[in-house]
Amino acid sequence: MSKGFGSQGAIAIYEKGLELVNQGKYEEAIKAFDQAISLRPDVSITWVSRGVALERLGRYQEALVSHEQAIAINPNDFLAWYNKGIQLQELHRYSEAIAAHQKALQLKPKDIDTLYNLGLELEKIQHWSEALHAYEQILHQDGADAYTWNRKGVVLDALHKYPEAIAAHQQATRLMPSLAQFWHDFGLSLSHQGSFQEAIAAFDTVIGLDPTHQQALAERQLIQSKLNPPPTQPATPIMPPAQYTQPSVQLAPLPQDRPLSIAGRIFQSRLMTGTGKYRSTEETQQSIQASGCEIVTVAVRRIQANTDWQQGLTHVLDWTKLWMLPNTAGCQTAEEAVRVARLGREMARIVGQEDNNFVKLEVIPDSKYLLPDPVGTLEAAEILVKEGFAVLPYINADPILAERLQAIGCATVMPLGSPIGSGRGIRNADNIAIIIENAIVPVVIDAGIGSPSEAAQAMELGADAVLINTAIAQAQNPMLMAQAMAMGVIAGRAAYLAGRIPVRGQAQASSPVTGVVR
Repeated sequence: MSKGFGSQGAIAIYEKGLELVNQGKYEEAIKAFDQAISLRPDVSITWVSRGVALERLGRYQEALVSHEQAIAINPNDFLAWYNKGIQLQELHRYSEAIAAHQKALQLKPKDIDTLYNLGLELEKIQHWSEALHAYEQILHQDGADAYTWNRKGVVLDALHKYPEAIAAHQQATRLMPSLAQFWHDFGLSLSHQGSFQEAIAAFDTVIGLDPTHQQALAERQLIQSKLNPPPTQPATPIMPPAQYTQPSVQLAPLPQDRPLSIAGRIFQSRLMTGTGKYRSTEETQQSIQASGCEIVTVAVRRIQANTDWQQGLTHVLDWTKLWMLPNTAGCQTAEEAVRVARLGREMARIVGQEDNNFVKLEVIPDSKYLLPDPVGTLEAAEILVKEGFAVLPYINADPILAERLQAIGCATVMPLGSPIGSGRGIRNADNIAIIIENAIVPVVIDAGIGSPSEAAQAMELGADAVLINTAIAQAQNPMLMAQAMAMGVIAGRAAYLAGRIPVRGQAQASSPVTGVVR
């Protein structure tokens, strides 16, 4: 065995390191590889093996450095590129992981493990068609790969191709009938198609295999409640859909502007509004109309609670003209938020928005200051993105968290301007500016805006949109304030596109100083 070492001592130490890896003694293996490298630092396979040992310890950043060193030594080392992609995947740097695995495939075309990981990474950034192509390349080589059939089903489900997704999941469960996760994913596709009894049977299989599978238990309960809803009296719309007119504020696209695009859906208005804290249904309807908004957020818990006049929100708003943004307000844990998000998706379907997979993700354990939990938000977002949701996460103005959420495939990031309902305006403009500068998805400033001037300020920073609820709902004249907020958003966006003058320390004359009559 030479491996390019040219040194029997280095070979022996390297082989000792491999044996230690096989024994699970990773720290000792790393020491052996380091010793071999000290004798022969120019052998790429040693750096690769060292990286594998570091990966087993969860030290992904160090493992990445080791594989990059191997590539520097031998740019055509397939294992180095493959493992580099794995480390980048573990670090949630999916676009870079995709590039690494594409390079690996150039060196070893049709490698099944590389194609599978490439598919997973493409799923993370919601490049569904490309992920599907990767999985189909695997199945062309190995039609009995149950895991790939299951992932193909998940991707087809995300593309809303439910019959094809169901066929793929059937194949996966036929090949590996004892894996609970396959049956769970099968049940989801059946549910999305509307085959509720079959979905219940699939979730029953999951629970039989794993009685602690909380997602299957929640999904089964959700379907049962849909099949056997409690008797309710539908609310009579106070403002029938026919009475809706053109928005009070004209929202024609500004010159040189592009429309707001979220998860592939186009919106003309950059103002989103909420439905909470209004004094009556009439004020809710009239204010939403006056704002000219297209996206309206609705707290799923409030609708499910069916309390007071708010029980009619699904009936009194014209959902043919408004896009529902269900939110997980009131959820204190990631698990709770995921469950409520699923309910929200079903709520959107009830009002006729079959293709609505949007969710405003809120995980707020802090009842005093209502500040979002960054760890819980990231955890819930990862689950929901995998399930095909377009996730709009509400976060503190944390640039690092914003990047992490974008990397896992969130449709937007929604940093707060100041605490919810405080009306204190933009108190963290510097951090928001960093988030906007680094953003690859729309940035929506959410919470704290109290006046139209603050809405304009948010847009002047370069935000793509703002979400305003309390400042409109609790104003003395909510309808007039909604219209004012809409104009503030338009003015701020126009100012951002126009480009403001630089701030100067001294005055500068606006009239010519030459040719003055003396």
